[in-house]
Amino acid sequence: MQDEPNVLIVDDEEDIRDLLQDYLSGLGCMTATAEDAGSAKSATAGASFDAALIDVTMPGEDGFSLARHLRANGDLGIIMVTASGEVYDRVVGLELGADDYIVKPFSPKEVALRLNSVLRRAAKPLVPAFRQRAITYVGAWEFESEEGRLISDSGEATALSPSECALLKAFLSHADEPLSRCRLKELTGEPEASDRSIDVRVARLRQRVEPVPAKPQIIKTIRGQGYMFVSA
Repeated sequence: MQDEPNVLIVDDEEDIRDLLQDYLSGLGCMTATAEDAGSAKSATAGASFDAALIDVTMPGEDGFSLARHLRANGDLGIIMVTASGEVYDRVVGLELGADDYIVKPFSPKEVALRLNSVLRRAAKPLVPAFRQRAITYVGAWEFESEEGRLISDSGEATALSPSECALLKAFLSHADEPLSRCRLKELTGEPEASDRSIDVRVARLRQRVEPVPAKPQIIKTIRGQGYMFVSA
């Protein structure tokens, strides 16, 4: 029996389809994409989906019509995606049986949270997948420690070098604790590294995570002691 939620993403913009597919796949979803209503109908005729994200404005048959078709032919969660915040669009979507709506531009994280609520009805929430990912928040970023990368609110991934990743893990495991350069060398498994190499890595991390690297608020310099990762 398939345990992962199966989600259909319907949007005529390839960038949006790819963004959502990558993000939701990372949360443990099975996903399929369609660029228009016709492709979506073909996809749902050959597979069972737990939810669908449907763009309202598409060439040819619009998202409202597709939502009506899917609701009449199956029991899946439906979230309408609209570029308009007009009350009319929201009301029409809900009257057609949509479970929720989301307005562009959106962050993948917001989509996942709304989708999670809809999927609870199918007893296949994304919550377990969220928990399975080793995620820590570093400022406005998600840090995926196993993959060694930072994820922005928009879903953009930034890969860290192994040395940067090791240093960030050291900071996170000793948050709010001043760490000398010597202690950081021990924690990163490089006792022979130079003080200068630690300083360079700290500077690189600040460029990644600090809103204003010249005025660090996340990785602070503690005079006479070294550096400290501030957790809040």
